[in-house]
Amino acid sequence: AEWSTTSELQLFPNPTNGAFTIETGIDAAGTITVVDFSGRVVATREAASLLHVSLDLTGQSSGVYIVQLASAGATTQCRITLNQTHIH
Repeated sequence: AEWSTTSELQLFPNPTNGAFTIETGIDAAGTITVVDFSGRVVATREAASLLHVSLDLTGQSSGVYIVQLASAGATTQCRITLNQTHIH
């Protein structure tokens, strides 16, 4: 099943330098999975509510990641760009 609208789905900041927030408009428990371009899972988060979830990709390689959200059998996904800034 697909979510009825993806316009409710927001990721910010995008691009991010690590930490970012997902807002869905859906007050239901769900799972967020972040995968890289090769399909490797780099982060998984179980949330009691998908209304407002924070994630952090600090330490991952810069590039485009797919953020997958699943709740009550419905799934949706979007992309986030990680621009990792290295401070030495």
